[in-house]
Amino acid sequence: VAAASSVSPPKIALACPFRSAGRQSGIARSVAHKNGLCQAVPNCARVTRHRPAASIPAAQNRALDALSTPLVAHLDADDLALPGRFARQVAYLELHPEVAAVGSDALYVDENGRPFARCECPTRSEEIRDRLLTGCCMVHSSVSYRLDAVRAVGGYASGLGLAEDYDLWLRLSERYALANLSEPLAAYRVHERQISRRQIERLREIT
Repeated sequence: VAAASSVSPPKIALACPFRSAGRQSGIARSVAHKNGLCQAVPNCARVTRHRPAASIPAAQNRALDALSTPLVAHLDADDLALPGRFARQVAYLELHPEVAAVGSDALYVDENGRPFARCECPTRSEEIRDRLLTGCCMVHSSVSYRLDAVRAVGGYASGLGLAEDYDLWLRLSERYALANLSEPLAAYRVHERQISRRQIERLREIT
């Protein structure tokens, strides 16, 4: 699902991957309206459908192919964008043309949206690049990036399991600066049914 900002021409689109049809466009439109992306735009959300067997990276790349905004904000279906996120990140990227992607700290929340911990991320590009050598330090649902930069490095790669976003940050860091804002602008929902938890358990069974 993609929801474009109401600025003319639009500056940023919100990309939300969902596994099932139904209320996707309504959810994306609601998130976009709450964050000021769709003011006075009645049809700001669009659903791009994929065949059931398509991988998440393939679906993400297809969504990016359908976009024309210079900036894209990512938000997984389970997660939350906190108020002010998109305005803060658009402003940051406009002030820092050398930065290809900007994320933020994130709150861990339970199934009911109650926060119970905070993920603090490195803010400077050099520190992010160093930290990426040992693990992912950018929360996918907190990141907004330049569409041309992501396309230039080949988009999301398939066949990496849980690591398609980590791989993307590594490839971006080889050519561009990255940043995180030191405030929580996203909430990462932790529950028993989420995809990453199920995949981690399957990996544990295999190993």
